[in-house]
Amino acid sequence: MESDSLSNGLNKIFAIAAKDKRLNLPFTVESDIISDFKDKCQIYFSILNNYAENNDNELSRRIDRRLEKISEIYFGIVFSLEKFLSGDIKSAYDHFDKTFSDSATSRYIHHISTPLNKVCNKSKPLFRVRKSDSSIKDRKEMFHIPFSKRHLVNAQRYSVAGLPCLYLGSSLYVCWLEMDKPDFDKLYISSYSSNEEDSKILDFTSEILYSSFYGIVNDDKMSYLTKMSYICLMPLIYACNFKKNNNSTSFTQEYIIPNLLMQWISRRGKSNIVGIAYRSTKMVKTNNGDKSINVVLPPKVTYQQTISKDFCPKLIKMFKLTPQYLGKYLKH
Repeated sequence: MESDSLSNGLNKIFAIAAKDKRLNLPFTVESDIISDFKDKCQIYFSILNNYAENNDNELSRRIDRRLEKISEIYFGIVFSLEKFLSGDIKSAYDHFDKTFSDSATSRYIHHISTPLNKVCNKSKPLFRVRKSDSSIKDRKEMFHIPFSKRHLVNAQRYSVAGLPCLYLGSSLYVCWLEMDKPDFDKLYISSYSSNEEDSKILDFTSEILYSSFYGIVNDDKMSYLTKMSYICLMPLIYACNFKKNNNSTSFTQEYIIPNLLMQWISRRGKSNIVGIAYRSTKMVKTNNGDKSINVVLPPKVTYQQTISKDFCPKLIKMFKLTPQYLGKYLKH
């Protein structure tokens, strides 16, 4: 079948990219975020151009036709970074919105999104961990930080300061790492499951992106459309995969595009994409199977709801969570 041939051809492109150590995720900023992002994308564009020029087949023609759109995504991200770093935050978001609300690009986004109940269910739950010096007795305290305490929310990779998002992890280990390895005796843990199949999660965790081993694997669990969408969205994936260089800084340039992406998702009221799944940059090896995944969901609320309620009603309806228990019991 032609689709099988196209899919196998895309496997080869992923393998070429994965074997280039300069494109191994996650990245570290060596000079500045814009220069480094440009450098990574130029390497990637060379791979695509070489394939399109050196092969005479249907896939090479399809890649060639999509190069202009991939370039638009690339330049949209560069422009957003430039505007943000020059202090024009509104123009940064507006241009990001224009770039990713384009009909073709929006389709790519949906092709790499997966139903929430495939990411989080009874047989494969997600976890939320909280550190507390005092006893946590109410299950609701294991949800996102209440809106009434939004002053406690710091900026993170996929959330801006003051916006309480729901952060979950695919393993207790990744939750512990993300919290900078606190004492187990002060940890409270709850597991989450969902039956939501209409709500979708933007999936930046695909193994095909993260190592030469996964890049050359030939099983076809992933459709051609999904693979091609990853190919087209690679500049966005690169922009969201720079590790935080300095933990003590108030501003993190590596978080600009992830923050804009999360704002874009939370502001699209008619979209069924409710969050992002991404691999932790704190794992020694990011290709650590299903154990290194974080999932973040922003609240979709009005200002009045944040005044009258402590938690996002839409997020509450999406999940069932177990009563909290102390992390110290994991040691026995």
